[in-house]
Amino acid sequence: MNEILADNKSGSSDLVSAIILLLKEKLIAGESVEEEIKIISERLHEFAIIDSLIKNLKNTPVSERLVLLNKFEKEQSSVYKIIYEKLKPRLENAPVITTLSNSRTIVEIMKLIFLDFPSVSVYVSESRPVNEGVIMGETLADIGLDVTIVTEAMLPEFVSRSDFALVGADKILSNGKVINKVGSRLLAILCGFYGKPFYVAADKRKFTDEKLFIQKPHPSDEIYSSESSQIKVAENFYFETIDAELITGIFTN
Repeated sequence: MNEILADNKSGSSDLVSAIILLLKEKLIAGESVEEEIKIISERLHEFAIIDSLIKNLKNTPVSERLVLLNKFEKEQSSVYKIIYEKLKPRLENAPVITTLSNSRTIVEIMKLIFLDFPSVSVYVSESRPVNEGVIMGETLADIGLDVTIVTEAMLPEFVSRSDFALVGADKILSNGKVINKVGSRLLAILCGFYGKPFYVAADKRKFTDEKLFIQKPHPSDEIYSSESSQIKVAENFYFETIDAELITGIFTN
């Protein structure tokens, strides 16, 4: 549990997979998961898919929770292909795509794109402050994709060379706004400026009835650490809101 809570470089799909594995192991061993459910509910509420899982668990009798976890896990494995089939008509022979952060949804969709379009090129923003975009870039390169890691300051140049941007989502509000890693709104604005589509790929369980998104800041020394009292460091938020009008389309299952 401590490893899951400390993981600030994985996307919500990877985190929910780790949570399911942990809870299944405890249930199979005949142990209670009430404490884990309480902690996850308090600490990881920013992620809609995790919130959905926990709410379902709370409303499910203990004897049926293992069945629920297996069903949730099975549904998750089918999401990526469904989303890709909807995205595929928008692709060209050798698409050039810009993305960011470390998203299991994006990785799995990129695998499917690579099978049909082996000449695909991907620009991945490093995704400050913890640079988890580099992790996703390495994962995509290991699959065989042509990957270029760029800084966020370099995004204007590389968005201008792209066919479109594709990002995941941590939560989608009822007003159509998307919550995703910081840097996503900048990417969406750049796509609008250069006339490039900005697409979001998301599991349907990331849609919520919420209209507002509230988050707590993370340690500011991830951005900049100094003993100088003359320097202020901005609040370190991991997520931000992307306005609906900046989004060309949302692909879901």
